[in-house]
Amino acid sequence: EDQLLQARLDLGDYQVLIDLGVDHRVLAPHFRDWLHWRTVAGITAEGGCATLAASNGPASRMRGLSLREWLWHAWSEQQGLAEDPQAPGSVLTTGRIVGLLGATGVGKTTTLAKISSKLRHEHRQNVVILTLDTRRFGAIEQWRRFSKLLDIPVQEIVTPTDLNRSMESWDRYEWIGIDTPGGMTPDTEPGRLYGSILARLGSLQSVLLLPAAQQEAVGRDQMRWARRLGCRRVMFSKLDEITRPGGIVNLTMDGDWKIDSLTTGRRVPQDWESVSAQALWNRVLTPRPITAGEGSLQ
Repeated sequence: EDQLLQARLDLGDYQVLIDLGVDHRVLAPHFRDWLHWRTVAGITAEGGCATLAASNGPASRMRGLSLREWLWHAWSEQQGLAEDPQAPGSVLTTGRIVGLLGATGVGKTTTLAKISSKLRHEHRQNVVILTLDTRRFGAIEQWRRFSKLLDIPVQEIVTPTDLNRSMESWDRYEWIGIDTPGGMTPDTEPGRLYGSILARLGSLQSVLLLPAAQQEAVGRDQMRWARRLGCRRVMFSKLDEITRPGGIVNLTMDGDWKIDSLTTGRRVPQDWESVSAQALWNRVLTPRPITAGEGSLQ
């Protein structure tokens, strides 16, 4: 009974995770494993309290792992971040030619500007942006402004001829970012152009951008659509706009989709960070103050 009572001391974390938006169906198996560990498997001779000698996580309120830390470790492991929790796994290091996919308004253009600016000015790489988003009102003008501000060339791709001409110059660049229109499908002209790049370049890495405040069902639909274009990595944007980011856990806990990076504001390039185990803890699993009008991915 004493052992069970000690485990109950930390059950408040269950409600914290639910309040953050983590689905109880996602949480349930990890809760069962954690409770078993706290009450049976993890008991040591040290005062009957569960301990984990190799824990490198944030300072716990107790000597043993809290439920939130337990979920964090499990999630980090599924995301491939457990061995080196600080190692970045983003498009900064994992791909030379990157296409950013997503619905209209999720922040693709601004996010690409952040990444390309970081590569250009911090990593001193020669980069170029290709935009297939040439029909949306203001899209080209936005990229032209970014081009001047960031000193990064932007190529507008409207026809296969434009694409062929562009690809002839790619050897000059160390990183190539591709902006795509929202709602792009294989039967649209941008979709055919993107499909042509996929067919000709096995090195193209497609990354889906999802806003953290988007409904989880919509996010899953976007994932199914993006998978048709070979996409298995996801960025989450606008984490600064929500207090319940637990849907990010629900969409990626199984490790089928890998989180690439996170955006936390509109500043270019500051409000973007590569994913790490610590970022998952700080940005997703740590409660934050609630303010009026904020949404959640649920």
